Amino acid sequence: MVVSSKFVGRAIMNATSEFAKLAGFMCYESRKRSKKIVKKILKGMIFNGRQELDRYFLVILELLNLKDSLQQQRIEWLFGIPTIITQGDAVGDPANELRLGLGNISSIEESVIEYCTPFGHMYRALLNFGWINKKTANKKQQCLLLDLMLKVPEVFMYIVNLPSPTYQY
Repeated sequence: MVVSSKFVGRAIMNATSEFAKLAGFMCYESRKRSKKIVKKILKGMIFNGRQELDRYFLVILELLNLKDSLQQQRIEWLFGIPTIITQGDAVGDPANELRLGLGNISSIEESVIEYCTPFGHMYRALLNFGWINKKTANKKQQCLLLDLMLKVPEVFMYIVNLPSPTYQY
């Protein structure tokens, strides 16, 4: 089944429960389609903002509930893989220091953990998305993450076993 990348992006943004089930069916045991849909979700969330998260929630939930050999990988792709970053990685770049929370680190040996996707910096993992916007008045992101943790036991286990991003969170 060949599906245009543009169509997938628009369908995810306006997802219904029927499309979410179709996406799950398309992704079952298919690494290529799973990557395509996860990339569209992560990219769409960056460009469409946090108010649109609930539109993606149905598809994310369906993908995470697929019990196949790719379930763990989908969880890692969506939520991110812990990556250690030291102050030396961002020295001289105030935007990076602020984004990574490196301002309170006093020694170059101290580190911070960022959650990265294997798709590059253009795609922000759901956990980074939540940490970066943690001080906003709208707590929808955190509520959706908690909801995913409650509805998908594998997500709960993945998240509770991750290291904290920094001690200042």
